[in-house]
Amino acid sequence: MEGFDAGWIDAGDRRRAYYTHLPGGQYRFVVETGRNGVWSGATAGGSILLRPPFYRTPLFLLLGIAVLLTVIVAWGLSERRPS
Repeated sequence: MEGFDAGWIDAGDRRRAYYTHLPGGQYRFVVETGRNGVWSGATAGGSILLRPPFYRTPLFLLLGIAVLLTVIVAWGLSERRPS
């Protein structure tokens, strides 16, 4: 997986590739076939765009800061009000 793995991964007899915990980003999955230790030299692949979950975006961070500031200001105003 270009953009994630440092080099080729020998999958052995497996016909599936599993990637867990991939961060958001753009990747290219490339496959090369071989038999008995002799590689074909031909590759096939496809591009993958993985968007990060909403809670890992700048917008979520800004919303969290806005909510935190709102709570702090509301708490501060409630402490100043005479009983």
